[in-house]
Amino acid sequence: MKKFICVILTAALLAGLVFVGHAEGEYVLLGELEPTEALTIDEGNKHWVDETGMTPGVNINIGGIEYEHGISFHPRGEGPAYLVYNIEGQGYKTFYAIVGKDRASGRDVGENTIKGTAVGTEVWVDGVLAAESGVLRYPDTYTYTVNIEGAKEVKILVNDGGDSIYCDTTSWANAIFSKDAAEGFKVPAELEAGIVTPEPTEEPTPAPTNPPDIADRSTVYLSDIAWKDAMIYPGANNGVPARDENVAGEELWIGDVYYEKGVCLHANPGDNTYIEVDLTGLGFKLFAAYLGTAISEKYDVTMASVRFIFFVDGVEVKRTDVIHADNDPELVTIDIEGAKLLRIEMDNGGDGISGDWGAMGSAAFGRTKDVNELYATPTPKPTAEPTAAPTEKPAEPTAAPAATDAPKPTDSGDKSDNKKAGKFPVVPVVIGGAVLAAAAAAVGIVLAKKKKK
Repeated sequence: MKKFICVILTAALLAGLVFVGHAEGEYVLLGELEPTEALTIDEGNKHWVDETGMTPGVNINIGGIEYEHGISFHPRGEGPAYLVYNIEGQGYKTFYAIVGKDRASGRDVGENTIKGTAVGTEVWVDGVLAAESGVLRYPDTYTYTVNIEGAKEVKILVNDGGDSIYCDTTSWANAIFSKDAAEGFKVPAELEAGIVTPEPTEEPTPAPTNPPDIADRSTVYLSDIAWKDAMIYPGANNGVPARDENVAGEELWIGDVYYEKGVCLHANPGDNTYIEVDLTGLGFKLFAAYLGTAISEKYDVTMASVRFIFFVDGVEVKRTDVIHADNDPELVTIDIEGAKLLRIEMDNGGDGISGDWGAMGSAAFGRTKDVNELYATPTPKPTAEPTAAPTEKPAEPTAAPAATDAPKPTDSGDKSDNKKAGKFPVVPVVIGGAVLAAAAAAVGIVLAKKKKK
């Protein structure tokens, strides 16, 4: 009797072990399986299990919800990335997952920067496209419930969504193969509970306002005026044009010319980047700028090529040729008298966006149509390197000066003033005259004494 009871208990224990892993139905987490084929952006075609590929060790987070289980990987620049699983003879009937761009993909640039950037996902069953999410723009997600009954192979795929692979780490949360039928499928209870992560409240960047004395200024720079709207490549400068610097936060140079004032944009792979300025009631007559591509000390942007297009009240009035990195700054002027809206667009020159940092140096609005008057006070340029001091000691004078040298005038900071005609220092002239008078008097005394002899 005891032996019989022992056998019964052992059988019950074994049965319990079989079902303890997944209480509701039978399923397997994709993270528990090894793909038969993988192609991702990371070296060795890596994918991450139960953590985001962007920040290993951090839970998957899509749509503002954190998940303990799932798969994470990144599309490639040359095409989609994918994982393939062999499920032949395993009896699985349903593939289930929640997919979306992972929050951690914005780790280095900020979550606001990746909002609206896109990925696309697909599920292929035995070489046939079975389901697709379409374009998913962060933080959107898509839920897959795909019939895989009788299938031998399942491929899950991520592409760039049509807007480059910028920050495109994508996660498949709670990804499973289930033996429950797709029709009427219910998510296992132990997987339903995600850890809700509250959306962080980020302080919005305050919109620039027009200078209070804008009506009194004859010239107002584009970098100082308020913009009605603006957009550049999301991966650069938080998706907005940079004011008075390039998009990497460096000084604004076009070739070998430095601009203290100006604006820098980064081309976008999709729609053109742009700046819109509401000119209603401001009384400006002319817009002028030196166009080119910005240079950088941090990054190689020598492959840059951009083109600027100008619209006044919705009508295109100027389109430049393609501007390359080795071009000199090009002055452009736009008549805006009576205009209500100026829109400045920039495209990628037709060859991709690498290094496409378009710049507008000394971009300004004026109340005159004469560009020379608009730039009457030019933007300061960098000070030229001073001439090196001579290494040899100058020759000694042949005779000592008759009197102590006059003190040099105080340097006012503008060394050019003393070079202008009619502006010689007064003190040296006065003292010089006194010295000559004293010398003449001395000569007269000597001559008098000789006569007396």
